[in-house]
Amino acid sequence: SLLQENRYLLSFLSALVDLGIFREIVLYFLLVGHTGNSVDQLFSILTQEFKKAEMKTIEELEEIIVNSPISPKPEVERLLFTWDWKGFISDHFSDKELSNHSFYNAFSLVSE
Repeated sequence: SLLQENRYLLSFLSALVDLGIFREIVLYFLLVGHTGNSVDQLFSILTQEFKKAEMKTIEELEEIIVNSPISPKPEVERLLFTWDWKGFISDHFSDKELSNHSFYNAFSLVSE
């Protein structure tokens, strides 16, 4: 189910923050009809840059992203491998549901 998949996604993103790969991750589940946001605008700029370039390597992709006309300048880091996240994390979930929330539209995961 979608709710179950979101548990895997949120736990994976949380691990990326805990491991120091990202300082902050903000995840939005946009409502139908309200799907335009600033991230879409940034990806639109990247899409235009990708269309103008001929990328054959990961290094060329990184260079295009870093040199794109986006502000603030993007930082690129490679995630060289992952593991069987579902197999690893499934035994660590609790059955407790989130409470005191009507809608789960945005989540902010921040390193303390």
